[in-house]
Order: sequence, then C-alpha cells, then structure tokens
Amino acid sequence: MAKGKKKTKFIPLDQVGKEDNNKIEESKIKKGEPNSPKSTNINVTGVKEIKEEKKSNDKNEKKKIKDEKEDFSVCIICTENVSLYAIGVCDHPICHKCSLRLRLLYGTKECPYCKTELENVIFTKDDKRLFENFNLSDFVYRNKEKKFFYETEEIKKIVEGMEKYRCPDKDCAFLGDDWLSLKKHVKEVHNKFLCNICISKKKVFPYEQKLYTEEELTRHNKSGDPDDKSFKGHPQCGFCLTRYYDDDDLYDHCRKNHEECQVCKQLNKPNQYFVNYRTLSEHFNKEHFVCPHPECLEKKFIVFATEFDLKAHEVIYIN
Repeated sequence: MAKGKKKTKFIPLDQVGKEDNNKIEESKIKKGEPNSPKSTNINVTGVKEIKEEKKSNDKNEKKKIKDEKEDFSVCIICTENVSLYAIGVCDHPICHKCSLRLRLLYGTKECPYCKTELENVIFTKDDKRLFENFNLSDFVYRNKEKKFFYETEEIKKIVEGMEKYRCPDKDCAFLGDDWLSLKKHVKEVHNKFLCNICISKKKVFPYEQKLYTEEELTRHNKSGDPDDKSFKGHPQCGFCLTRYYDDDDLYDHCRKNHEECQVCKQLNKPNQYFVNYRTLSEHFNKEHFVCPHPECLEKKFIVFATEFDLKAHEVIYIN
C-alpha cells in the first residue's frame, strides 16, 4: 500500500448518517442547548400535552355518563317509563317509586346499578343533568332527615304522597292517619278488606295494597290470587293455625316457638317440627336411638341416627 494514501473507512449501511447525528448531538451538549440530555432547560411541551389529554379524557368520561343517562328513560328495576327521576352521586337515575321502595321499605341506600352508597338523593324531571351540577344548598324543598332534595314543590308533594295512607281504590281520594283508619274506610265505604299479613310484611306502599271482598280474602290467604300465579297463599303453622307471609316467615316462627328434629335434619329430612319437646321426645323414641342413661335423659336431645352411633357414645362417655 502506498505511503500517504488514506485508509478507506467502511460504515455499515444501518449506521449511515448516524455518525453525523452523533457529532451534532455532541456539539449541542457542549453548547448546553435545550435538546441536550444534560441541558438544565425543561421541555414543558410534553407536560402540557399530558394535561390536555387528561382534560380530554375527563370530558369524554362526562360525555359517556350523559350518553348512558339517555338509556335510563325506562327504569332499570321496574322497567316502566320514567317521568320523575331519583339520582345520586353516581348519576344512575331510577324512577322515584323504586328509589323510595329501596330506601324506605328495604332499608338500602345502594345504587341498584353500581352499588354506590347514595347518602343524598335528588328528585327531578331532568334526566340529562348530572348530580354534580346541582347545588344541594340551593334546594328550597328538602327532607333533612331522609336527605331527599326536591327540585320543585310539585315533586315534593308527589314523593311525600307515596308514604301516606291513601286508599288503594284508584277512584278514591281518601287519606287516612294510619292503617286502622284506612282499614275502617275501605270496609265502610267500599265494603272491602285489606290483608293484615300483607300490611305487616309486603314491601309496598299503602296505596299499592290490594283490596278484597271477604270471599276473595279467604281465597287469598289459602291459595293466592288469580292474577298472581307466583303467590300460593300465606302458609299456615300446623300447630298454632296462624298464617305467615311466606315459607321463610313460617320457618322462622317454627324455629323460635316449636322444636325441630336435628337427627332428621342430618338425615336430609329437614323441617321436621314438633309442637313441643314432649312430642319431639316421642318422635325420638319411635324413630331414632335415645341414650337411656339418666344423666343424658336429663340433658335432653342426646339421640342418635343409628344404634352404632349410640353404642359409640356409650363407650366414650358412659363407660
């Protein structure tokens, strides 16, 4: 190779142009230009873009909620068209009837849609307005105890009227002071009766109760109503002959007032009830294996499903 001839420097194709860029970056570092990694100047453009993006996302979220609210023209609980809305902080409106039923009769403040606990409820006819756009301190009509806020006096009257002892007859405007006065009214004026069991247990407002003739009430208690196939009547306690609202109510009564055979329950024969311990003891002696030792007889309920279980008990505890 001839002296003085420069060496040819080969650069890979994927590195072409990078060498010059590196020199430019080195030059910027020396000068302290803004794009230099060691520059003390802060590029705020990215921060601004992040803030703008966050604002945009927030707006989109609000828009999403507003769009969702358009789907609530029908109540998600009763599926009826809504004319008066109840909304809470989660902005999921339901009809005022279902809201009142949940809060006053079932004792829950949860939104049925998202389960958010709703401390305050606004009653309004505006299904587009968000909860946060209301100022609770501006409401003239409110119920401080229940934390209800009414947009107008008319709405206040509608909501409060739900709880009053209104006659269930749609053509009657009677308002009673209590159940006693309402029952007296329907008997004397309409020659009808209210079901006392439904009054005490059914989760409906007074005006939603059914009216019955004497014959209809008897059928209602024994076998149910023709227009409600799911209701089979109020079950009766075989010992007390008292009727209860449903099976759960009846079993609760039996557990508290009568005796259940726990051995039958273990043998997959639940709900075997007896009027008192004497009749239960007779059942034990007839169907199961009772420990005959005086100490066990005094303790009661020392009874077994099989003779083998009884013998095992005697070996461990008696001998």
